[in-house]
Amino acid sequence: MKIFFQFTGGLIVATVVILGGLVVISPGIQAKSESNSPASVERLLIKTHVNADGSDVEIRETTKLIRAQIAIDSYSQADISFNSTFETVEVLDAYTTTNTGQKIPVAKNAIREVDDDISSGAQTFSDQKHRIIIFPNVTPGARVTYKVKVTSNRPLFPKNYEKGLYFSPGLEVQQFEWHFSHDRRIPIKVDVKRIPGGRQADGPNGEKRYMFHYQQLKTLSKVNGEVDYADHSPHIIFSSFKSPIDIGKSYENSIQSKLVVTKKVSDLANKITKGIDDPQTQAIALYQWVSLNIRYVAIYLGDGGIVPNDADSIIDHRYGDCKDHDLLLRALLLAKGISASSALINSESAYRVGKLGTIDPFNHVITYLPQWDHYVDSTLEIAPYGLLAASEMDKPVVLTALGKMGRTLKESDRNTGFVSKARFEVDERGGIYGHAITTYEGSEEVEARLNFATFNHSQDNRVEKKYLSSYRQTGNGTFRPSNSRDLNTPFRLTSKFYLDPIVNLPGPGAMTVPIGLSSGFLADIPFNELPDVYHFPYRCFSGTFVELSEIHFPKTIKVIKLPPKTDYAEDGALYVSTYTLQDNVVSVSRILKLNQKSAVCPAGPNNRAKRITQLIRKDMLAQIMYE
Repeated sequence: MKIFFQFTGGLIVATVVILGGLVVISPGIQAKSESNSPASVERLLIKTHVNADGSDVEIRETTKLIRAQIAIDSYSQADISFNSTFETVEVLDAYTTTNTGQKIPVAKNAIREVDDDISSGAQTFSDQKHRIIIFPNVTPGARVTYKVKVTSNRPLFPKNYEKGLYFSPGLEVQQFEWHFSHDRRIPIKVDVKRIPGGRQADGPNGEKRYMFHYQQLKTLSKVNGEVDYADHSPHIIFSSFKSPIDIGKSYENSIQSKLVVTKKVSDLANKITKGIDDPQTQAIALYQWVSLNIRYVAIYLGDGGIVPNDADSIIDHRYGDCKDHDLLLRALLLAKGISASSALINSESAYRVGKLGTIDPFNHVITYLPQWDHYVDSTLEIAPYGLLAASEMDKPVVLTALGKMGRTLKESDRNTGFVSKARFEVDERGGIYGHAITTYEGSEEVEARLNFATFNHSQDNRVEKKYLSSYRQTGNGTFRPSNSRDLNTPFRLTSKFYLDPIVNLPGPGAMTVPIGLSSGFLADIPFNELPDVYHFPYRCFSGTFVELSEIHFPKTIKVIKLPPKTDYAEDGALYVSTYTLQDNVVSVSRILKLNQKSAVCPAGPNNRAKRITQLIRKDMLAQIMYE
């Protein structure tokens, strides 16, 4: 059941950023054509040379054209992200060209270095820095130009190199060139999609050279729900890793000195599993201990961006990032003779991996237990053993210790969803006393636990009143969630409530099925705006969502007509609703089942979802008539 969520919107303006050693074009301008674009990349020239040890020197020259006032805030400064441990950044030139052609240099004090701000409220420490260039006199029609030199003194992975560039479909690019060369002693392969260019003649010292060019004048806006544009957009990837499996092997090699069963690890594993003989029950106990006792704190300093801390220090400090969580859990499992592997995964909206090995799209590490074919993520803290967040389901992973690819479990109508049961007692005035209970399965349980992990019941029932108001109800009541941190007991949400009169009594009259503090999931569906078409593949969901209601009418009221039943099935979607009357009690059953073939649906018209939405809307508005 989705109880607390918000929708936010706004213009996202594209810039070239450097994230974790990768050149990435960030999500682009929301525009439909060249004339509508408030800004564009007029020229982007990149010259890169990779040395034999994997270090590199890169010069980037960028000119951006600002067409509209709305783009000024985003384009009036440039943000060059870099790792201060591995890289240095030098601004070679920066200026504004006004709409009258006047060239105004950027003042020295307008070029500043700031720390990274990626925590979003979480405890995160990083040596990622930003060189900010603040341009003067930026108005519609102006151009901003800057030229920077980024020098990497050593690669993220020793004696290796990987870098990728992806173009957002929402970014207008008038001219792009990438001149790339590398020392012949480092074998680098290239993966290119829909970008012209290729190998050039070798350089005077035998260096291998490439040149690629690109232009994108027609843009498409990103539709809410579409997958990461890196899954489908034009790209250029250079890497010395022949496949994602190779980068997984490199990661596994880098952690071997830390993955040790020390006395401290052995003692802790024995303490946690005392009295437990069954290996899987031991694994569950160890996973729960790490989940509940190791606080998530991300520290990306030096090699900490890709190498975890040692197990003893994680135990001592009781905190760590995803790599630390995974390493400690693997060490504890190893102490009990249980094999496990790290699993590199994308925890956001990317669902594909490239041909070559790169850090992107992997931004997270979870743990795989091959003996039971189970994936676990202890950084979620409140997820029962074997459950993952929805964003981690049906994702490709690199199993670093096994040297192969894997895939997390797919959501289906059998392993994901909820059942909500509500009882409504209508009084003589038309008010309603009620109570409800909702139980969850799969990623829906993880979401529910997260929603209520910090829930505190207030004396004025503010959260409950806000929930009632969202469904045009007034009254009072209380939510009573289970303990999110009790990983041995299935999570459930109970509630008690009273609704101010919502029907006119005595009759005649009519009423829809009330919601109160029960699930409003199905009632929300018709009012979530759906796009007519998806331009690119999009995230689609599976699960079984059941809402059962009993409405008890007073003896003075006679129910004279019930809504018609609904029975609809189409290509992996089922919606069934029934209404029955017995002893002045109306029983309502509404069931939505979605069973997609994959977590990603293909681009195209959104006709099926619109048909189902209209069907559910009609059923939600159906009324029970009485006199």
